[in-house]
Amino acid sequence: MKIKAIEERSELLSAMRAWFKETNYLEVSTPTISTHLIPEATIANFATHYISEFGGSRELYLIPSPEVHMKPLIRELKRSIYQITKCFRNREQIGSHHNPEFTMLEYYTVGADEIDSIDITEELIAKTALKGTPEHLLPPFNKMSMAEACHTYGGFDLEKSQSVGKLRQVAVNLELYTPPEGERWEALFNRIFLNVVEPNLPQEKPLVLYDYPVQIECLAQKSRRGPYRRRWELYA
Repeated sequence: MKIKAIEERSELLSAMRAWFKETNYLEVSTPTISTHLIPEATIANFATHYISEFGGSRELYLIPSPEVHMKPLIRELKRSIYQITKCFRNREQIGSHHNPEFTMLEYYTVGADEIDSIDITEELIAKTALKGTPEHLLPPFNKMSMAEACHTYGGFDLEKSQSVGKLRQVAVNLELYTPPEGERWEALFNRIFLNVVEPNLPQEKPLVLYDYPVQIECLAQKSRRGPYRRRWELYA
């Protein structure tokens, strides 16, 4: 079984690289150790120290994703790029589906917005999926905004819960917990989302969840559609 998984992984990576070459993406390689990282409250990081032979040291971090290096690079190169690299996230379960060290594909397309990138991802998966992939896992995927997910599976209006006070009341109404004084909006939302909304997301097909709240810190730009960031995640 392990040999089959190794062979299928190799086949999949080869198919991905071939697709990116055909669609004129440049493969890049960026550092896996960084002096700084993207601020994301839900991701715990690995820290290490660089010790100079001439004395002194400084803290460095294993990257949880190559985004921190790739976004400046795409601005410099002005062309579409991709990377397949090792990433590291602390406080992860260790098992068949999770590991603190894992391989990530990251890609950026010049001239495409976040909605275009969903279509690009569907095309990539459709073209590179291994033979025998179940039909229900193939594109087109279901799509849902974060506001719709919160309303459907959390029973609250995200746009009317933009203040800490109103989101605190949502947590109380859900009987989730009594938020401590001073808890930030982002921490409140993450607790509600991870415990109430995310576990109830539909699972019959992969789901694209888009328009994340603007209060969640990341490098994604603010959306013109409301108090959101131009970010999406694929649940499969």
